[in-house]
Amino acid sequence: MIEVFRKNPLFLRFWFSAISSDLGSRMYSLILLWLVYHWTGSALHVGLVMVATALPAVLIAPFAGTLIDRYNKAVVMFLADSIRTILLFMLAFLYFESLLNMSIIITVTVIISIASAFFTPASMSVLPSLVIKEHITQANATNQTSISASAIAGPLVGVGIIATIGVVNAFLAGGIFFLASTIFLFGIKDNTEKTTISKTSAFNDLKEGWAILKEYPIVYKMLDKIALVNFFYASLMIVTPVISKGNATHIGYMMSSIGAGMFVGAMLLSFGKLNFKIIYKLISSFIIMGLAFIAISFHLHFYFVVIFLFIIGVCLNIFNITIVSTYQSDLDPKVIGRVMSIMVALSFSLIPISYGVMGVLIQYFGYSIVMAISGVIIIMSAFRIYNARIFND
Repeated sequence: MIEVFRKNPLFLRFWFSAISSDLGSRMYSLILLWLVYHWTGSALHVGLVMVATALPAVLIAPFAGTLIDRYNKAVVMFLADSIRTILLFMLAFLYFESLLNMSIIITVTVIISIASAFFTPASMSVLPSLVIKEHITQANATNQTSISASAIAGPLVGVGIIATIGVVNAFLAGGIFFLASTIFLFGIKDNTEKTTISKTSAFNDLKEGWAILKEYPIVYKMLDKIALVNFFYASLMIVTPVISKGNATHIGYMMSSIGAGMFVGAMLLSFGKLNFKIIYKLISSFIIMGLAFIAISFHLHFYFVVIFLFIIGVCLNIFNITIVSTYQSDLDPKVIGRVMSIMVALSFSLIPISYGVMGVLIQYFGYSIVMAISGVIIIMSAFRIYNARIFND
């Protein structure tokens, strides 16, 4: 890990920015889940608000990729987090003045989602230009390890702030983390060659990006599998406040347990403890994740739920780091922004539908049936990855 920072000095600043930005995002997610469930007590309302967190990003991401490829990717990240900083400070003020309501929450969440649609693919695209090729996988693992650590700390810090000094300060803390991200990003320039700005329409750019994406079978043949897993993984965001019955502390523990699992998964890859074939990493992570979903459906004691959420986090990060590192190594740097943006949009296109559908299903049928079916389909996806036969190593 230290060698990555020593030989790639710009990566260190990127790393600090990623941690800060993710802490802000995790804190906002916790505040959002707790606040909406606290106000309504309804899984359906939580699902509707979560749609606002995902749908705009899905719709914007393919077109965002064109801009990301044309400009300094670090500047795109800087502007995105600047917007999120302002919005969280605004929410703190509105809550303090008792002016915050569901309409404002949804509107701000939509804007934050759009900012994320630029930040996420830009961060994925800029990393290969900040490190030498031999360090890409290790850099990804290092970055994901830290982000996973923030996934543990973010909810716990948020819970602590809400419980001790209130929601206003929780919003302010989230804004400060986004502000820190912009400070670390200031002045960073990526070294990838920018695409020429043309007068073609956004839809032509999208069409071109899709054509490029189809040149890489390991990308487009995996999209439906990734989308399905994310569809059912998204149900955890609705299940969390339901299982916890709106208890902010329990929500924090559950979200942090997923983050802790992601941290361990990233550490295993970072230190080279999982040096077996890519296909085996992907299949095993899907199967174990599916079994954990099924286990949670059995109305277990809260602490057993936390353990299985931890296991889901481990498997999720092993899958994410492995697949993203493979793509970053194989894709042309000149088009990586567009390809990554389309991949993000298509891979996560089912998430807003999941939030809406899962909110309704959990509200009327309970979470046990939903979790059991989710687990079965995730396990089935593992066998579909094997049958695709697109990984040669």
